[in-house]
Amino acid sequence: VARTGGWPAGLRLAASSAARHGSLREFDTGREPAVLAYLTDEVLASLTAPQRDVLRMISICDELPAGLAPVLCGRADAEAMLRELGEPATHVVDSTGTPPQHRVTPLLRTYLRAELRRRAPDRVRTLHATAARWFAEHDRPAPALLHSVRAGDPARVGELLREHAVTLFLAGEHHVLRLALTVLEDRRVAADPLAALISAALCLEAAETSAARLQLSRAEAAWPDRPAAELTVLRQLAYARLAELDRTPAQALRAARQVDEHLAAGTGLSGLATLHRAGITAARGEREPAREALVGLLGTVEELRQDFTVAQCLTTLAELAGRDGDYRVMETLARRAEARRPRPDPLRSVQGAQASAALAYGALLRGEPAECVKHAKETGQLLGDAPARAARDLRLFAETLRGAAEFELGGWHAGLRRMRRVRGRLGTGRACPTAHVALCAVLEQRAALRLGAAGQARETVRWALPVLSGSGELLLMRARTQLRLGRHHAASTVLRSLADDGTPMTLAWVTIEAALVGVQAALAAGARDRAARLLDEALRTAEPTGVRFPFVFAPRELVGFLTSRLGGLGTGERFAGEILALRRRLHTPPMPAPLTERERSVLRLLPTQRSIDEIAQDLTVSPNTVKTHVRGIYAKLDVRSRREAVAIAQARGLLDAEVADFTV
Repeated sequence: VARTGGWPAGLRLAASSAARHGSLREFDTGREPAVLAYLTDEVLASLTAPQRDVLRMISICDELPAGLAPVLCGRADAEAMLRELGEPATHVVDSTGTPPQHRVTPLLRTYLRAELRRRAPDRVRTLHATAARWFAEHDRPAPALLHSVRAGDPARVGELLREHAVTLFLAGEHHVLRLALTVLEDRRVAADPLAALISAALCLEAAETSAARLQLSRAEAAWPDRPAAELTVLRQLAYARLAELDRTPAQALRAARQVDEHLAAGTGLSGLATLHRAGITAARGEREPAREALVGLLGTVEELRQDFTVAQCLTTLAELAGRDGDYRVMETLARRAEARRPRPDPLRSVQGAQASAALAYGALLRGEPAECVKHAKETGQLLGDAPARAARDLRLFAETLRGAAEFELGGWHAGLRRMRRVRGRLGTGRACPTAHVALCAVLEQRAALRLGAAGQARETVRWALPVLSGSGELLLMRARTQLRLGRHHAASTVLRSLADDGTPMTLAWVTIEAALVGVQAALAAGARDRAARLLDEALRTAEPTGVRFPFVFAPRELVGFLTSRLGGLGTGERFAGEILALRRRLHTPPMPAPLTERERSVLRLLPTQRSIDEIAQDLTVSPNTVKTHVRGIYAKLDVRSRREAVAIAQARGLLDAEVADFTV
């Protein structure tokens, strides 16, 4: 739709081209003969020769500002002609705004551009050079640089880069800068410290730290004796960003302190310098001063149209909001940051991945697992296989969220395996952010216990213990374990100590989860009044932040208790209704009854075609015991035969080696 402008005939032609060639490559590049014939015979045939010529010349521009057409075409009546071409009878040009911006409809523009390149390649370069001069004269450096690149003029590209590279970087015009740098030979970039630093900065925003180090070494080799303030600050910022992406938090903090804010104040880089200073403040635990500095900076850089700095600012504010438990605010800021990311740029983006990860987190907490999976996948796509420490941590954070979301969507075993794989890649967890370790442990243990995978649940707690010792998350996991073992009084005791001692929580929403575990323990003990108080408390805490996840995917008995309380929840009534409505809409399949350890042992032997007697010998039990276990397996998997049991077990991942040690 984007490529054809939604034009029905264009969509039909695209489908035909894809059917003939197996892809849309011929269609996209303007080489599809059927499309060219259609446009020539049906669209262009009714136009005059001057009109067709004007359309060909302006097709070099995606958008044509008022005043450029007469310069490109050499015709004083070009603007009037474009207005005629935009009338309903013809409508091959869209004109919007005041003064108007003209745009040839996308499909026609692609084919006119291709035709012009075939017929007159020299004229194409001349037109681009003319457009570049016009945009430069009208203080539009991004299109000026882009058309200089397309004109194949390295000298002019170099001039524009020296004059506008920093401005374009801050404005988020990274795609244009990358194209411009490819026009310059390596030796030119190596000889110009500004070009090398801009190249390094672009590599860093794509998480390509090795390439960034190469460009930084080139900048050092060509460093002038008396560098301008802007050049010095740009180098400081590049090293600070490199440390932030690929060094320990302590090293990143030291590098950020090297950014000279006073020197930056007289340059266009003052906003980025302030952003780094706010990062230092937040790292010291002073979140409110950091937030105030960022909010003040945001207004300034928005006025300056520094879209990249705006996006970085919004992303950092979103992370601060997430740490404070303001999850609605976190999502709002992350959406604003994502909207600033330029869509034409297909390359990696650390900032874009950070925004997508925040949106995935927010979607999970809102109880929207499908949306969480979508954003988690996008996070991985924006990071690719970048080896930088920050990229790895962010990728695994998103994978944890994706595993939890898949679990709640009914992919119980696949989701649990994904979370376990993430934990394996995190190693001891000591090198990871504490919040990530807490999230990974809380979500994985929760899912493992619900599926009856107590072995994996114990493994998760042991893994998190060195990092989360003394935390509220660890107490919550202990309370869950006690509840799972049927020790509801012990679970309540652990939760009371959590509340009375004011044990710190790394994840703000975990207090809601803890309250709901308390509800389950109280119900198991028959203390419905205490359960009601804890449920009311959980609803009061959750409603302002919009956290629905622990309620929507709660065990049936808790959901039943919430339903029974409708009409007596007071201020929590509306929020409870939203939770139950969301639960109905999701239609998540019921959690399967967990297999016991012995049932799993028998199940793993069913694909071997051993007889009941042989399985009994292998397990050193009686054949009747094996038959009892087989009947239990059939009932829990809802099957009637051995073949069906094996097929279902394979589909659910019950025979996977990764989950072979599950016990109750």
